[in-house]
Amino acid sequence: MAIYHTTPLLLHLLLNSIPNITALALNINLHRRSFISGAVISTAVIASPVLASDTSIYRSPDFSITLPSSFYSLPRKAKTGVQFAGGNVEKVEIVAVEKFPLGDLLKLEGVMDNNLSSGSIKGWEDVATASKLVELLKKYREKDSKSATGTKSTIDKESLSLSQDGKLLSYTITTNVPVQKPDLLFDSTGEFEIVRLSRGNAYLDPASLNIIVLYVSANRETWKSDSETLNSVIEQFRLF
Repeated sequence: MAIYHTTPLLLHLLLNSIPNITALALNINLHRRSFISGAVISTAVIASPVLASDTSIYRSPDFSITLPSSFYSLPRKAKTGVQFAGGNVEKVEIVAVEKFPLGDLLKLEGVMDNNLSSGSIKGWEDVATASKLVELLKKYREKDSKSATGTKSTIDKESLSLSQDGKLLSYTITTNVPVQKPDLLFDSTGEFEIVRLSRGNAYLDPASLNIIVLYVSANRETWKSDSETLNSVIEQFRLF
């Protein structure tokens, strides 16, 4: 018996609630492992969206992103919000690009748009400290999240990095993902928990006061085994 997750469902999860694709893919992998070991639970099959070509470069008016052939590519035509989503479902590797006004971020702290002036802001340091900014970026990303209850995310303080021109803020967020069948996970991986590492690159445009954030997320072990692929996505990301 098979459970079929259609392309519209996958598109909805990727585009409207990025963290949820993690839970979906993790459950798929656990279903498959259980079937192989003889457990009486169903396998899951995903109908794939369009697969990126060998030289896949997606270009928007604001940025370009280069993906390996194993990644799905799901661009969006939206002025703000999620601009692009993709990833490797088998490896639970997720890539997303989001764009939003600086004012929306600062509203989380009660700062209104009319208090902002592009002429007075040259970089992130003119807005707040790096640690405070990452806290706000994390809060902004999670405000509409529908991920599982019990998920705990923390900021890796040692990962905070500000570019020389002050316009790029880099950071890593660690997330402990709840597992429904920890014993099954342990039999397959030797681990009772799943730890996700999400690396964010937040770019501030002082002229428009818009923020573009590139998120690259994968399980901790995947970052070790497939770091070259994941880092390549980060390094080849370009703003226009």
